[in-house]
Amino acid sequence: MLELAEMVDVEVVEAMDNIDEELSDIQALIIASIIDNSKDKEVEVVNADGTTSKETRSVLTSKANVDKEIRKLEKELSGSFSESTLNSIKAVLAITTSYLISELNFKNKYKLNAKKFFGDNVVIGDRTLSQRTSIAVSNLFVDVEKIYRKGIIAGQDVGSIAKEIEDAFSKNIYQFNNIIRSELFMAYRIQFGESVDKNGIKWIRFHESFPRHPNRKRHKCYELANKNKYGKGKGIYKPTDSIIYFPHPQCTGWLEILE
Repeated sequence: MLELAEMVDVEVVEAMDNIDEELSDIQALIIASIIDNSKDKEVEVVNADGTTSKETRSVLTSKANVDKEIRKLEKELSGSFSESTLNSIKAVLAITTSYLISELNFKNKYKLNAKKFFGDNVVIGDRTLSQRTSIAVSNLFVDVEKIYRKGIIAGQDVGSIAKEIEDAFSKNIYQFNNIIRSELFMAYRIQFGESVDKNGIKWIRFHESFPRHPNRKRHKCYELANKNKYGKGKGIYKPTDSIIYFPHPQCTGWLEILE
């Protein structure tokens, strides 16, 4: 059933590509707003030899307009990232149930409600999906605000501000990707467990995804894949053993039915 996990991974990659494209668009809009609210100004700079000279720079002059645009973009991204992740979860739930029905002839076609179970419910830690996505967006925009506000105070050239903003987006993309990978693989494993349980399957096996990873023994999934909890062999669990559904963030461990 590695094939099913690979199908889930395709959804993960597509969701990551989509958020990367959306972030690129937002980055361009922020930089455009900064350029539109800038003007050429003569500033005094200190040279390497300690002397000073005059230099013309394009500097940001209207903080209020940029603030307004950034607040709007932050709100839009917060909503769209949560919604797009939830839509990807719906796709994963559909893929998982369809696979089990077609490949294993499951009679019970029960499928989790993505919004109620994953969107509105606290499944991981102490936060809902929308709270986790909002935090990722907030962290990104905190970095962006620091950059352009510092640029105003320092009389920084707009070109260098734009470069720092690009770097901030590159630095923060991992937070978005981490959420996508964690949420989608967790949704797949939970739906798998619910489906097999409702179809009378008593035992399933948990597999780690990267058996040759140099740090694999530090991961919870390594422990789970090698633990003989019930004396039936390594990685054998009951569908009711919730620990196998979210061993750790970004876990891509996969499941199969024990014949």
